[in-house]
Amino acid sequence: MTALGVLALALLVGACKSKEAPAGAGAGSGAGAGSGVGAGSAETVPAAALVAEPAARAQADAGPPADAATIEPTAQATRCREACLYLVTVAVDDAAATFERDCGRSWPYAATDCDGYDDQVNCIYAAHGNVFKKQKWKDRFGATAWYRPRPAFRDSELPATAVANIRALRQRGRQCRVPPEVTAADRERVERWFLDLQNETLVVDPALDLDLEHLRERYRNMVVSTETRVRYLPADEPGHRTIAIENLYLAAGPGEYLEDEGITLTFDSQDRLVGVD
Repeated sequence: MTALGVLALALLVGACKSKEAPAGAGAGSGAGAGSGVGAGSAETVPAAALVAEPAARAQADAGPPADAATIEPTAQATRCREACLYLVTVAVDDAAATFERDCGRSWPYAATDCDGYDDQVNCIYAAHGNVFKKQKWKDRFGATAWYRPRPAFRDSELPATAVANIRALRQRGRQCRVPPEVTAADRERVERWFLDLQNETLVVDPALDLDLEHLRERYRNMVVSTETRVRYLPADEPGHRTIAIENLYLAAGPGEYLEDEGITLTFDSQDRLVGVD
């Protein structure tokens, strides 16, 4: 082949390759790009995740449940269900009247309910997220929908009204648990009962079914002295007075106080003896 023929053949082969190059380049770039993008996008995403992600986002956008406001400690509906929550923002002396006006029912705590003062104090703390140590209070407030424990809670967070109410309620609780002194008339009544018992002049209602002989034997030579404790106990019936007589004085022999010896007498509104224990 002549030199001219070789040159013509070379030009022909080059032209053919130049025509294939775009297709090859396209295939190469398509494969390269396709495999590159495909490798990134081809990671399998679980179907559950595809469903859960939009649902979670929708819930976050929607905010808390629709009834969340009704279980906040300061929500009116919650306070009417849990009267002690009024003490979070209302002075203790005004809480009962405010609750009864707003909620249309009676304040549930009686002045004579000593344990009720503890409940009211801890209710104030619970409303602010105090974490209780005693199981009694864990159970009491853990059963409510509004109590949300906050380990970071500190007493310094309490507002002035809450602090004042806690102080007042604790004081009233202490006073409630201190037995009131008996009146001079009731103390004299107790002293006379012992004298009549020992002198066999005591008259009692047969309905009491008392064993007077046993009582006389048991309390022989015992008297109510200046060191004898005479105090009121909560009575079971309205109008009754239950009186505990403790530390009786044994007058016989050398004389001594019997710390473990005592008796309880109950009188009705007419000063009639209606119970002996």
